[in-house]
This record gives sequence, C-alpha cells and structure tokens, in this order.
Amino acid sequence: MNDRTPVLFIGHGSPMNIIENNAWTRNWRALGETLTDIAGVVMLSAHWYTEGTKVTKEPQPKMIYDMRGFPKEIYDYIYPAVNDLNIRDATANVLPMAQLSDQWGYDHGNYGVLCHLLPKADIPVLQVSIDAHQKSAAHYALGERLKALRSQKILIIGSGNIVHNLYKIGQMQSRPWVKDFDDQVVELTKQRDIEGILALEDTHPDFHLAAPTPDHFYPFLSALGATDATDDLEIFNQDIALETLTMTSFVWRSTK
Repeated sequence: MNDRTPVLFIGHGSPMNIIENNAWTRNWRALGETLTDIAGVVMLSAHWYTEGTKVTKEPQPKMIYDMRGFPKEIYDYIYPAVNDLNIRDATANVLPMAQLSDQWGYDHGNYGVLCHLLPKADIPVLQVSIDAHQKSAAHYALGERLKALRSQKILIIGSGNIVHNLYKIGQMQSRPWVKDFDDQVVELTKQRDIEGILALEDTHPDFHLAAPTPDHFYPFLSALGATDATDDLEIFNQDIALETLTMTSFVWRSTK
C-alpha cells in the first residue's frame, strides 16, 4: 500500500457545471468517492492569473464569482471549505517564492470542480495562483516542488482546460485543431514525454489557437510536474464542450 496522494488535472469547462448533472460532473463525483485519507487540497486554478506566485492567506477565503450572465443559482452557491494554517505552511516550505495574498479567494476553477469532487467541503483548501510571467518549464518546475506534499496527504489539483479558446466559440466552422491538439497532449502524456509537452508552447503550430491565453493550460503542467514515472495514469472526460473547450482530465495514482 502506498502513502502518496493522487494528483489530478481537471478540465473544468463552463460554470454551468456547478449546477448541472451531466456526464462530466458525474465522473468528478465518482472520482471523488475514490479519494480517501486526504488532509488537504492544494488547488491551482486557471482563474487566478497573477504577477508572481500567490497563495491564499485568509482562514476563510471569500467566494469569487468570476463569470457573468449565468443563472442566479450559481452566484448563490457557497463552497464553505477553510484554509488550514498547517497546509499553508507546508506549501510555503516547498514554494518559498510564493507570496501570501488576501486579494483573491475561491474562484469557479476551484469550487466549480470541488462542489462535485469533494461536496462535503470538509477538507481544507489552499489555492495557488498561476504566474502569468512564466512559461511552460517554470510551471512544470512549480509542480515538481509541490510533489513533496503528496507524502503529507495533500491532494494536488490543477484546474483548467487543455484546449480553451473562448474567442472561437459560435463561429460555426470546422475546428480540427481542437481535437488534434488535445489528442497530442494525451498521447505525449501517456508516453510521459515531458520534453515534448514543454516544447508545445514554442513549437506546436496550433498552440496559440488551443491556448490563446495559456492560463488554462499551465495548471496541467504543474499537475504533471507533481507526478513521476511510478504513477499510474488514468484519463477521463476526453470530450469537447462549447466547440472550443476540451474537458479532458487526468489522474495520476502512486504505485509505490
């Protein structure tokens, strides 16, 4: 039996998933039922995109409704998890460059997943921002730093989307690049071709179509960085939403 927590990357998609019962959210709930003996969560959400790396400071982070035009039910939703000092200190030890911040809280990349994955909200959650001034290798390296937390029963989750292009939604045209890019990331991940994945930002001809703002791609790299070759890989929700978002999600479970 191993004592390292899994690592997750969740393609979170639309805020409507907060209130919808669909194949994606049912799969999140099923995954959550397999997560046991978790002391805390470190969540890297695409929706906290900052200068430098920040971590939530407040004991009870505020709800951030970072979306417009959705049903009132979404804006009324509260995920009442707390920020635990011990989890924060453990994270600070491996991310000494991170700054405490009270300027953010729990955004929909966070609670939009956790409301299904850990619906009781009885496990502390620390949110870590995505540094907008770094490129792929640095986000992967941040995940490598977080890897040590797995042996402390801390669950590491990246929340974003492999393909996330809101600018192209609704243009009613063929978009083979959506599936092609997602499929290539999946294949490289299966092969554990880290060098190939980190090169995508600078070399793949469709990267800037798939991730015109790479905030949703970078959490995947940090999650990947927290894994190693001894982890078993599971891939689920490999699907396209809203024409130009992919819901593809990954679970890495330790075999040691």
